[in-house]
Amino acid sequence: MRDTGHVVDGTTARTARRTTAGSRSAQETARRAWPVRALLGVLLVVLAVVAVVTGDLGARLLLGALGLLA
Repeated sequence: MRDTGHVVDGTTARTARRTTAGSRSAQETARRAWPVRALLGVLLVVLAVVAVVTGDLGARLLLGALGLLA
């Protein structure tokens, strides 16, 4: 086989596009996921406060809610 000289390879351009598209996808996923996680965090704090205020019933409520959310 003879040498064909400098060959331009398009893989770097495709890789760059794929990386950019992958970043957008991850950003969109994060943008959609954070409100759900924030709501679950607020719910857990509320459950903890209820557990402290109500005593024995609160401990059972907290345990049951954690089981449902897990």
